[in-house]
Amino acid sequence: MTPVTAGTYDTKTVGTGKGVTVTGLTLTGTDAANYALASTTVTGTIGTITAKALTASLTGMASKVYDGTTGATLTAGNLDLTGVLGTEAVSLTPVTAGTYDTKTVGTGKGVTVTGLTLTGTDAANYTLASTTVTGAIGTITAKALTDGDRDGPDSDRHRLRELHAGLDHGHRRDRDDHGEGPDGEPDRHGEQGLRRHHDRHPDHG
Repeated sequence: MTPVTAGTYDTKTVGTGKGVTVTGLTLTGTDAANYALASTTVTGTIGTITAKALTASLTGMASKVYDGTTGATLTAGNLDLTGVLGTEAVSLTPVTAGTYDTKTVGTGKGVTVTGLTLTGTDAANYTLASTTVTGAIGTITAKALTDGDRDGPDSDRHRLRELHAGLDHGHRRDRDDHGEGPDGEPDRHGEQGLRRHHDRHPDHG
């Protein structure tokens, strides 16, 4: 038989045991004229088509104001896919979250996205070379502080004021318990203070 190097799969999609058809077969050799092919076309389930690997990457920029975490917010524009054939319908499933390499302020920071998948009517014919991708697209800017932030409930200045207030309150209660005024003398303008003072110091009259 005359050598044949080309045939046709039954469909273009990924699969095994696929039908392959060869047409236009001919005979060759010194005795070929004594023979004839019953059919010049032949089909056999010998075909296998494997998924084409695509490469995902990160593009554009992801940015945020410093918030003390490594969480990154992404948009569809941050994801890129290369290797798709023609106009076939396949793309990356939208991802909105990633991870910065560190939580600190900086530019050109590494952002990593995991768990990538493909979507689209032709997605089954493709696979991702890697479901994890990292790109230096990250920017974290410094967080602006105000006086309110510096004096907030978690600030050292706020804690110090609370400590002083607690000490002052304790001193006032101690003076009240002893019937004393701010100068340490009996508080003779408060009946309760006088009574307490008299009860504790009867010899003072």
